[in-house]
Amino acid sequence: EALAALKALKALKALKALKALKALKALKALKALTALAALTALTALTALVALAALIALTALTALTALIAALTALTALIAALVAALATAFVTGLAVIGLATAFVAALTIAFIALKIQF
Repeated sequence: EALAALKALKALKALKALKALKALKALKALKALTALAALTALTALTALVALAALIALTALTALTALIAALTALTALIAALVAALATAFVTGLAVIGLATAFVAALTIAFIALKIQF
């Protein structure tokens, strides 16, 4: 009986040791899984932050390009207005010269007609 009790005690101790080992392995696996999940979440968060920064940078670049284009357009409009003003003034001058020329011709013809 003592031998059977000793064997039963050894078997019980072996069973407890096996259960403790399994629990330890399960705990390690759980810790590894938790660490992996945390790493995955951190990686996703880092990627999300990087994407947000890239989108913001892209939007800023697009806004800068838009401002540059609007500035160029403003300069173009100012040049066009200046050119139109110059053309208008030149047109007035040409009209004035043409009017003076016609008046001079008229006077010359009248003077010639009076002579003859």
